[in-house]
Amino acid sequence: MTATPDTHAGGSPAPGSEVITMVGPAGAGKTSARSRWPDAIVISLDELRAQFSWCGCSSNQDPRLRALVVEIAFTAARTVLDRGGRVLWDATNAVATDRQALLALAAEYDAATHAVIVLPPLEQVLAQNATRSQRRCPCGYTRAVPEAVVRAMHEAITRQPPTTADGWHRVTVLDHHQSGGAVSTR
Repeated sequence: MTATPDTHAGGSPAPGSEVITMVGPAGAGKTSARSRWPDAIVISLDELRAQFSWCGCSSNQDPRLRALVVEIAFTAARTVLDRGGRVLWDATNAVATDRQALLALAAEYDAATHAVIVLPPLEQVLAQNATRSQRRCPCGYTRAVPEAVVRAMHEAITRQPPTTADGWHRVTVLDHHQSGGAVSTR
């Protein structure tokens, strides 16, 4: 069988095949933290939205754009995993169902899974989010995420963080309050 972006060629992936999933509210520092995995192919929903949005804005929340971006992201991830690579999925992933979709993707390729939780205290996240641009794009959105949305994301992750019991092979918590960003693995 010939592998396409939507079908796996079968067999075991090359060593190192992995889905690394960033988990944290908007403004938590996920994009900054991804530099810890320089060999991973980054799939950023924000960057894809900016690339494919009519306005060039990473905050455009048009449902049709979101569907397109998610489809492109999963296709790109499948292409990387089919070749035994490492994918770093940079998005909030605050909702467990979004994380389950990434676990299912990894399972298609027998890839390792690694959830990376970036969850500073809520007040710190709100302060970081407040430094984002408040300028309204022609699409109607700003780079700063509404405070109520950030609070809901933080609450969702705090209430139901990813765990090994969910199917993750590894869960790492990045502690951004300490200098250098300490790491703990569960």
